[in-house]
Amino acid sequence: PTLSIKFKSQEAITSANPVSVAEGAQPSAMELNRRTFESVLSAVTLDQRNHYLSEGQPLGFGEDRVDWVTGPDWVDAPMELKSGGDDGNVNVLSSPALHTPVRGIPPRFAGMCYMKLLSPAQAYEWIVFDSFKATSPAASEGASVEETRRAKQSA
Repeated sequence: PTLSIKFKSQEAITSANPVSVAEGAQPSAMELNRRTFESVLSAVTLDQRNHYLSEGQPLGFGEDRVDWVTGPDWVDAPMELKSGGDDGNVNVLSSPALHTPVRGIPPRFAGMCYMKLLSPAQAYEWIVFDSFKATSPAASEGASVEETRRAKQSA
């Protein structure tokens, strides 16, 4: 299952209360996916971690895909898993993200961030199972995570 989140952007919070906002960049879906993956990798057993690191297909994280015009476009957009790296040996996961402007739209939609993220369960599944398949899920270039899962279940 894909994890979809919604939160106020740092810009929206700053414009509403400029006094008490922490410095730093707003996290991207790419960064949140990386953190989730690293957290799960550190939580699996030592044998699982060593097996993944020595024999599993690496999972990298691509830039957020932010080319959505409307909310329904974002809702319908899947996370994508593609071949990447210089030798095509790394699988790159990229997430759809939608950022709304702070001004010029109805207040309830203003300054929002919407992201689809890698869930801890998906990270675990990659570490202990999917990364060892003979054919990478990224072999079907541009396959969504859900398309890859359906193909895996029908095989």
